[in-house]
Amino acid sequence: MKKIKLKIFSLLLVFSFIFINNNGIIVNATQITNQKNISQYNLSLKAITSIAEDPYESNNNISEAYPYSKTKVLSGNSFIEGYRNSNIHVLGDVDFFYITLTAGVTYDVVLKNIYGEDRHIYLWRDNGNGTWTRWKKSNQVPGQPEHYRFTPSVSGIYYIEISGGDPYSLYYFFAVERKGTINTNLWP
Repeated sequence: MKKIKLKIFSLLLVFSFIFINNNGIIVNATQITNQKNISQYNLSLKAITSIAEDPYESNNNISEAYPYSKTKVLSGNSFIEGYRNSNIHVLGDVDFFYITLTAGVTYDVVLKNIYGEDRHIYLWRDNGNGTWTRWKKSNQVPGQPEHYRFTPSVSGIYYIEISGGDPYSLYYFFAVERKGTINTNLWP
């Protein structure tokens, strides 16, 4: 009868890092056994899904701003009634829209449904002398929806900028509407 020698050994897999970026997932792992065998693995998994551009691209700067009046108005749910939606589809994407505002009228400026991303909404106005003025929520909190009121002192074209955060979330909701005409609750 032949003697069978059974070797049992343990396997330990140590992950040095797992990194997720626009190109997919990169994993660095080291395999160690009780036999002192050491192997190192670097895996790169391409992203299977991607986030499609919003229908308003390319609106990545003021000169390419999309008309706010031509964006689709959401309806059917009191939380989003009167809002518009768009998305940040790649890292570094910025969305600009232009709107005509009337002096002395107060507007609600709202950005919500941001999935905890560090995303913000700003208003811009060209001062006509080569300089620009920007307004924002005074106490922005990363990852939190925003609502502030704005009363322009000058009638004219203003630009809405939505920027920041990663592209790994679905559509955000935003609005610049006359005070009292939309639901400004930041949470459903």
